Amino acid sequence: QELCLDFGNCDAINEELVTLLYAGRGAALSNSCGGVRKAANQISTLLLIPMIQGALRSAIRLSQLADNEDLHRADAYVFSRAVLPLVASANWDASRTIDEQLGLPGPSSTRRTASEVFSAFAMAYPKMGVDCKMIGTIEGSDPCDGVVYDTGLGSILWIIIGSIAGVCLLGVGVHFARKRKSKKSLPENNPDFVVPERGELKSLNEFVGKAFTSSNRVLPKSGETVALAEDVYNDASPLEEGDYFDDEVTALKSNQDGDII
Repeated sequence: QELCLDFGNCDAINEELVTLLYAGRGAALSNSCGGVRKAANQISTLLLIPMIQGALRSAIRLSQLADNEDLHRADAYVFSRAVLPLVASANWDASRTIDEQLGLPGPSSTRRTASEVFSAFAMAYPKMGVDCKMIGTIEGSDPCDGVVYDTGLGSILWIIIGSIAGVCLLGVGVHFARKRKSKKSLPENNPDFVVPERGELKSLNEFVGKAFTSSNRVLPKSGETVALAEDVYNDASPLEEGDYFDDEVTALKSNQDGDII
């Protein structure tokens, strides 16, 4: 009761606690194990708030260098030990900071104890499942300062990005598949081989055979052809001795006689 008065949130905590107790009762009467479990978890989280409030108030008192420092150090130690395991499971660095500031022995200087403890708890609230608004405020210090809750927008954003990327990849795959299919269907990629009929192939073979057979070749008998044949025959007759080489032989002998002289 004293702590909730210091933080100004007694009514909010009491109303929430009564609501959760009735919800758990209704779930038990309807044999809903899941409903009972959910109500129990929410009640256990709500019961952490008084202990967190005690640790925060002790941190403020130690930072103010008030009288009865030993009493405030003892309160800080007790309240911090009650929640430290849960803080450690949510954020290990935050638990170390709270242990150093509120543990025994304490730090040599306590001027920053309040700010360090408030910041450490702010890092752990989201994973602890604690609603910082239910804690309230004390002497102008707001436990919600620096608290960042996961609203789920990050996960939704990644789901959207993944879906868009998947659709794009699927579209690219379909495009290349269609392009490849259309390319295969082009006429130049699908030649149509026609097998000739048996009669056509036989006629072709006969034509080729006749063309390359010497006995079947017939030369045309014209006047020009006969004259050309006679010229070839006359040119092919052997030369008589002295018809062509007499001048060359005489010239060679004259050259030899001149060299001897």
